[in-house]
Amino acid sequence: MANFYALLIGINHYLPNKLPSGLYYKSLRGCVQDIVRVEKFLREHFKVPAENILKLTSTAGPDQEPLEPSDQLPSYRNIVDGFFNIGQRAEPGDQVYIHYSGHGGRAGTTEAFYEVKGRDGVDEVLVPVDLGGSEGNYLRDTELHYLLRRLVDKGLLVTVVLDSCHAGGATRRAEVGIRGMGEVDRTPRLSLSRVAPGEELVRAWRGSPAATRKAQVGSGWLLEPEGYVLLAACRANEYANEVVFEGSEVNGALSYWLVDSLRRIGPRFTYKLLHDRILAKVRNQFVDQTPQLQGEGDRVVFGAERVPVAFAVPILSVNGDSVVINAGRAHGLSAGARLAVFRAGESDRASAAHRVAVIETTTCDAVTSSAAIVERTATDKIEPGFQALPITSGPIRVARRIRLETTDTNDGATTVEEICDLINGRADGLIDLAGAALGADYLITTDGDEFVIRDPAGVALPNMRPWLSINDRESPARLIERLVHLSKFANVRELENHDPHSPLLTALQVELTGVQSQFVPGDKPAPQPFESDGHTHRMKDGEWTFLKIVNQYSKVVNITVLDLQPDWGISQIYPARGGAFETLDPGKGLLLPLKVTLPPGYESGNDIIKVFGAIETSSFRWLELPVLDQPESGNGARRAAANSFAKMISTFPAANSSSRTVTVPETRESEWVTHQVEIQVVKAAQTGTA
Repeated sequence: MANFYALLIGINHYLPNKLPSGLYYKSLRGCVQDIVRVEKFLREHFKVPAENILKLTSTAGPDQEPLEPSDQLPSYRNIVDGFFNIGQRAEPGDQVYIHYSGHGGRAGTTEAFYEVKGRDGVDEVLVPVDLGGSEGNYLRDTELHYLLRRLVDKGLLVTVVLDSCHAGGATRRAEVGIRGMGEVDRTPRLSLSRVAPGEELVRAWRGSPAATRKAQVGSGWLLEPEGYVLLAACRANEYANEVVFEGSEVNGALSYWLVDSLRRIGPRFTYKLLHDRILAKVRNQFVDQTPQLQGEGDRVVFGAERVPVAFAVPILSVNGDSVVINAGRAHGLSAGARLAVFRAGESDRASAAHRVAVIETTTCDAVTSSAAIVERTATDKIEPGFQALPITSGPIRVARRIRLETTDTNDGATTVEEICDLINGRADGLIDLAGAALGADYLITTDGDEFVIRDPAGVALPNMRPWLSINDRESPARLIERLVHLSKFANVRELENHDPHSPLLTALQVELTGVQSQFVPGDKPAPQPFESDGHTHRMKDGEWTFLKIVNQYSKVVNITVLDLQPDWGISQIYPARGGAFETLDPGKGLLLPLKVTLPPGYESGNDIIKVFGAIETSSFRWLELPVLDQPESGNGARRAAANSFAKMISTFPAANSSSRTVTVPETRESEWVTHQVEIQVVKAAQTGTA
């Protein structure tokens, strides 16, 4: 049986860690209480023995000195030694839980990382109790990455909770209940690490595995964890709050709602579901604190099993018969959209019998919507953290028009009427038949014994595999499913903010900087210019390019990157794994190495890299699609989530109309934007062809 080990760190009392600039990390009130609360839960609920819990805390005594003895204080030395201690004791397959409550922030990087991060580079840091001492130092992201990598490489199942701020890009605030300073600390400090020599830390940082998507993100950032789960209190530009929740006890918002949620989890409850509930609870109290999930969101909480994550949107708040959900126009919703509501832990979302309610959106902003409860199908009280899946996206829909140019087969195996009946029988609004006066989005023809899907110009769509025989009784149904899949794919491809006055339209800059045949993630990129400056860049299978994203806006922008793949799948490539988005501070940029590859057997194909930027926070995972002809995971939930995805702002197919119209409604569309670049990937032997 697997053992459970915990390293719990809580710092109320700092010493006082005054910096040369005059700033200092103020003492806090709720961090030690967080640790006491977490320890009690682990002991009572999971029966973790006391000897498997290493607790480091700092509590203010009457003489303003910590009550704890020196070997139990969360000093830099003791924290590092705590990681090594657990790593030595735990065996492969054991659970390791690390919880830090205290100040967090940003500090100038160490000399060893100048080549990697630059001389003005910044480390995300945790603040030990003895930072103000003569040899005080932060626990840096470069060190934390190394320590966690050691645990993961040993085969341990690691969960990390950081109830602290980053706050490097946030407006400075002076409240006691804020777990961060709000400024980057440029104080020169000892570069000698207790974790490992500088060159070893750099090697580990550079050697982080890249994501393995069709277009691969080669990033080794701590915030793209692989092999463990990270729950952080807030975004990099926000603050982690601590307040009184029960009686007179102060707790951190993340820690309080984490324990509260853990008490309510059921079997096969994933970290994604856990995060959704925490997110809703925290945002219901603090509009400027957004808890983050990174890593293996599909892993069962404190387990090893992986459960396919059916991405839905959480309900953020409930007020009588109205709710607020974490999705809006950037997700294709408009006023009048209907969504089914399920309990937080409900795994079967394909069945209407498991619905708690049906809601209908009344107003939609960029990534949030207000909705009214129009139908209750259970007696359950709807709570923040419940999940919503779209049934329809509102009165404005995109329906791809289909024209059949096939003829009946000689033996009557399939008929035009049969295919027409299948199209007319669908209620999702994604495909319909093109009338005589209407243009078609897709043409269906026959070529010998095969059904062929063509574009309006009659060109066969590439990579439709396997071919569908006109004499196979299953082919008409599979043909319709392909058309529905293509409709979903096209709606994501065309999703954009058409508001010409959107400040984000030009403030968020996206480009591919060039091509490189060989690249090792972590090395300095050296791309060569593309052969042509056209919209679609031509690359060889296996080459690298670099996606440059720069935020010239006055606010922090949340970034998500999707890859629309040659095999007609859609996957999120940044952030990888469990994350929903990453923040990009004003005036800052990021460079994402992308390795483009063709699926086996493909001679060529196009990758469309689509970048979403939004001021508010949300997840775009429900836009993901599997490879063509592969079933959608999550018991059909993703299928429901993508149904009837509305094309944004303009060029809608008007109801009962033979023409397309352009409509620009008055909304808060300036809060989000999309940019996309296209890459044509070919086999190496084809690169010289026209």
